[in-house]
Amino acid sequence: MYVFVSVLSGSATTFFVVWLVNLFIIMLGGFLRKTTSVTERIVALETMRVPQLVIIPVAVSARYIPSIQEDFKCLKDSLRVRNIPVTLGSFIRHPVRTIEYLLVPILMRSLKVSDELAASAMLRGLDNGKRKTQLRVLRIRCVDIAALSMTAVVVALTVYLQYGEI
Repeated sequence: MYVFVSVLSGSATTFFVVWLVNLFIIMLGGFLRKTTSVTERIVALETMRVPQLVIIPVAVSARYIPSIQEDFKCLKDSLRVRNIPVTLGSFIRHPVRTIEYLLVPILMRSLKVSDELAASAMLRGLDNGKRKTQLRVLRIRCVDIAALSMTAVVVALTVYLQYGEI
């Protein structure tokens, strides 16, 4: 999740601070992804009473994107083994061929992955409207409070930099 803040003033200091804010947001998202499982995120969103209309796409994309990234790495490796270059130069020289070599297998694989994820979601009862049993009770810890405080400071700083007041 990338969040980019538009800068109205042209000073280098403001640009640097906004760049740091964006870096902080990206790092916070990475930290959340590394430390919290998708199931825990779903439980947390359900506890906050977020509608299923939001929870299901978040859960599916959290499982889908890493899978497609891994498949893309494997595809690039298999193309290298076959001496088919996958570089910017090959894309400029032969754009249709490069797109065909990359896009067709990724599209076929993404269809299969999406079917697998849909079946997995159905088996887990993700579309069931009833409240699910939690195996692990989620609680707010000191780390969570620190992250929330830092996020509030970053949001306040961003608002102050953009509008001159909080």
